[in-house]
Amino acid sequence: LVAELQWAADTPVDTLQDKQIVALYQLLRDATFGNPSASCLSPVGEYNMRLGIIKELRPDLVATHQESACVVEGHPAVIEAGVCLGGRDAKPGITV
Repeated sequence: LVAELQWAADTPVDTLQDKQIVALYQLLRDATFGNPSASCLSPVGEYNMRLGIIKELRPDLVATHQESACVVEGHPAVIEAGVCLGGRDAKPGITV
């Protein structure tokens, strides 16, 4: 990106003129970046999540789901959810 502005890579920030700052802002605003890799994520996985819920809560019913990796506002993410009903320590009503 700096090459498009035709600046030296080691230009000190405190030496930039107002026009240069505006040009940098416009360049960064219009720049497009590829989606980040999801390889840095380590999801629990449906199987392990289900085992953990069963081990800790001993529910009557368990449902788990895992979405594939996606990007949310420039950050890689994996959505995992688990829901269970009943169990050894279940209280009457809804408990979150």
